[in-house]
Amino acid sequence: MMNPFAMLGTLTSRYSDIRRALALYKAIQPQMTELIELGTDLAKDFGLLDQTGRQTAEPGMPPALRKYDTKWFQRNLNILMNAGLAVDGDLGPDDSNTRKAVAAYQEKKKAEGYPTIQVDGAPGIQTAYMITQDLAAMDAIEPSGAKSPKKT
Repeated sequence: MMNPFAMLGTLTSRYSDIRRALALYKAIQPQMTELIELGTDLAKDFGLLDQTGRQTAEPGMPPALRKYDTKWFQRNLNILMNAGLAVDGDLGPDDSNTRKAVAAYQEKKKAEGYPTIQVDGAPGIQTAYMITQDLAAMDAIEPSGAKSPKKT
C-alpha cells in the first residue's frame, strides 16, 4: 500500500499540472479562436465553404480548381482536342471519356516538351494552366468559357 503522504504529494503535483495546463489554455484560447476564424474566412474566400460554413468543394476536384470545374475542362478539351465530350460536369471513373481526354491532352503536352506534367487523367492545376495558355494562343475563348471578341 502506498504511503498516504506520498499519494497526497502525487495528487498535489498532478493538480498543479492541471492548473498550469488550464492557465495555458486560457492564455492561448483567444489566439486559437482567432486562428480558427481566420481559417474559416480563408476557406470561404477560396470557395471551400459557403457562407453558412458548409463544405462546397466538388468531389474529385482539387479546391484550387474550383473555378475550373469539370464542365470547363470538358468544354475546352472539346475545343483543343476535338474530344467530343458531353459537357455534363461529370468527371466519371478512371476509365471515363473525360479522364481519357484529360490524359490524352497531358500526354500531348508532355510530348511537346513539358516533362513535369503528370499523365494521370486528373484535371490538375498544371493541366488547367496549360489549357488556358493554349486557348489564349488560339484567341479562342476566355478561361470562363465565354467567347472572346476577335482582335481587329
